[in-house]
Amino acid sequence: MYYPMKSLLKICAIFMLGMVIAACNKADKSTMETGKQETDSIPEAQVSKEPGTIFENEYARVFIESLEPGEQQTEHEGVSRVIYSLNDYLIEWNENGQNLGTKEWKMGDVHFHKPGNHFAKNLSNKPAEWLVFVRTTTELPACESMNPKKDATAFNQEFASLLNEDENFKVVKIKLGPGKMIPKHDGLNRLVYSLSDYKLSYTDEKGISNDKEYRKGDMHWHDGCAHSIKNTGTTEAEFVLVSFKK
Repeated sequence: MYYPMKSLLKICAIFMLGMVIAACNKADKSTMETGKQETDSIPEAQVSKEPGTIFENEYARVFIESLEPGEQQTEHEGVSRVIYSLNDYLIEWNENGQNLGTKEWKMGDVHFHKPGNHFAKNLSNKPAEWLVFVRTTTELPACESMNPKKDATAFNQEFASLLNEDENFKVVKIKLGPGKMIPKHDGLNRLVYSLSDYKLSYTDEKGISNDKEYRKGDMHWHDGCAHSIKNTGTTEAEFVLVSFKK
């Protein structure tokens, strides 16, 4: 069949336009699908680019300090903070221009520091590593019904043990066996650091339950208020709560 040149050009143009539209639709669909996947995978903390940061949201930041044997920090200013030791180490501690001697810490030890200029030197023959938990200046989420005296430690010492507490922070270790449950209790605004792999069912103050799975070394945030938890896995759930009082 014979088509005039203008008709052929018109047909080609229509064909090419159809191809472009189809490609755009496909790209849009791909972008939407990718965007959904990215949204679904966005963690609850947007980790900053500051060195060592492993968790950060508007309320708190957690970072790792690591010193090689004989290595010394540059003197720097620190805010009120919680220190959680990741291994055994011996350091020389200097604070506000004074040498305060040596400090020995074991894995799992917790201690607090007040604001001030400081630096540490690793006196061990192996790396020294610890986590630093700090608060931002953002006001914490409010929960009017919360009673801080009715947290996990108020129910059963079999599950919860107080590691340390001061005017700013409360640090509690939880060990919950398979099938065990901590009934409804009040929790402060807190960071949770996983010490093992485990699965939990978390029920909030509205009675809504969610299944959660965590790996050793995971860090996540919980707003304060009433909740209960149950170990739904086959292994012991072991984790540390770093709670913020103010």
